[in-house]
Amino acid sequence: MIRKMKITEKEILEYIARYIAKHCYAPSHTEIAEDLDISPGTVKKHIKNLLDSGILETDAAPGTQRAIQHKETHTSRKGEKHE
Repeated sequence: MIRKMKITEKEILEYIARYIAKHCYAPSHTEIAEDLDISPGTVKKHIKNLLDSGILETDAAPGTQRAIQHKETHTSRKGEKHE
């Protein structure tokens, strides 16, 4: 039996950063889970840890999807970063 490799918070963070760079908005938990072949519960746990540690941020209510952003990268229009 082949065992799945564990997905780390770093891998989820990198996925979110790539997705936001391409689409200018955050992926849903379901999109992350499907693309990384992990459960939505695992995604939710890792995103909560990344929010609690200050690596990701949001100004939305807890659990709101597509409302997260990488603290160091804010995008206003596709491909345009601002400080």
